[in-house]
Amino acid sequence: MKINTRTLATNALLCGITVLLGFTPLGMIPLPPPLLSPTTVHIPVLIATLYLGYKSGLVVAICFGLVSFLRALQAPVGMSVFFINPLIAILPRLMIPTIAYLSYHGFKKIIRNNYICLVLAAALGSFANTIFTLSSIFIFYNEQLTNIISSAAGNNESAVNAAKYLFYVIAIPYGTSEAILSGILVPAVVSGLNKSLK
Repeated sequence: MKINTRTLATNALLCGITVLLGFTPLGMIPLPPPLLSPTTVHIPVLIATLYLGYKSGLVVAICFGLVSFLRALQAPVGMSVFFINPLIAILPRLMIPTIAYLSYHGFKKIIRNNYICLVLAAALGSFANTIFTLSSIFIFYNEQLTNIISSAAGNNESAVNAAKYLFYVIAIPYGTSEAILSGILVPAVVSGLNKSLK
């Protein structure tokens, strides 16, 4: 992809939208611990990736990660405290454009309908955000997460299992809802932008 003024301007716009979403309830809806805030901040990352390309997706993904990091510094409450670690806040976000880009070009080889390819790539990119972020939290903060869950559950031993909590309480409901939202919004926006240039 050749870098030009339009690409740079679009990158800047999507980064600006990411910051706006990241610091308002529109992007990260705050929930009480031990719940994790569901997010729409990954959507500009997917739009950048599927509209402009992988490099632009990485740029906006890094912006998303920095927003997560700064929000954690601003209000380190509940599970937000884990995002003070850049390995949690930033690194997993880079998998969003990676999975979306690879899956899109992979699906294009077997599916003729470009819109369907966009839907699938957006959904998988969204799931990548959920899976890699939660996996990182589990790897680095398993004990701390268990303590948070235990405290919120009133020390109910049946509820104190970090892996089950991440999978059943966060990954399935949040991951699925965010993937569905991404699969609806991202293809519509990308297709609209592509048509406007014709």
